[in-house]
Amino acid sequence: MNRPNEDVLKKAGQLLAQRRHREVIALLEHVRNQDARNAQALFLLGLSHYRENDFAAAVKSLSEAATVQPDHAEAAYYLGLAYEEQGLDGPAKTAFEKALQARPGFPPAVRKLRQHAGQAKGEQDKPVPIADRVANPSAPAPKQRRGSVRGTVASLQNWSEKGSFVLSFRLHPDGGGNPVAVELRSKKPVGHIQNGDSVEVKGGTTDGIHKVKRFKNLTTDVVVKASSSSDSSWVTVSIFVLVFLVALVLYIMAVNSTGT
Repeated sequence: MNRPNEDVLKKAGQLLAQRRHREVIALLEHVRNQDARNAQALFLLGLSHYRENDFAAAVKSLSEAATVQPDHAEAAYYLGLAYEEQGLDGPAKTAFEKALQARPGFPPAVRKLRQHAGQAKGEQDKPVPIADRVANPSAPAPKQRRGSVRGTVASLQNWSEKGSFVLSFRLHPDGGGNPVAVELRSKKPVGHIQNGDSVEVKGGTTDGIHKVKRFKNLTTDVVVKASSSSDSSWVTVSIFVLVFLVALVLYIMAVNSTGT
């Protein structure tokens, strides 16, 4: 991949994180015309069409991405979702199988195939209880985890709590095992994720919750991070100083005018 296309893909990921899907589509259609075998561009293009509910266009781009790069699990997975939205269960099942072949044990593909096999009734993701935010109240407490964990987002929630924005979701590890409860708190989060996205978080769990300040959305190649409280404090201080200086100047001007 040449450098210009790398920059375009980075920009497309940022736009996608801001839900500016139509801008992504316009940007990546140009890349597609120049490089019809750029799998990541085709994937992001198809993902944008999917999130714009243009499922026919999504199928076209995602199938091209999966053909160009057969080991692109996310492309095959979202292709299956797009087929499902069109009521095409057969092609959807085939796409999920290809996603599982591309990444053995890929949790969202496994769940979808179980659903198609009629084995997943009642296994739909349930919202994480705000009180304890554990993945499964009846399951053993998750083990302490250190280092990097990659997986798929599910049960995404967000709410305000004591002046902070809280982002919470379950992370189904790619290698299997118990889901991890992830939580990010900030004044205002930067970036965006959706259920089904692949992410990577680092650090360790405390009381079964993986509390982070940042993580990477591998689907969009965008870092989601908490805004710094020090940033808002600095802005507040700057405004205060500016107001003080303006008041001081006005006071000096008033004194001078009175003296004359």
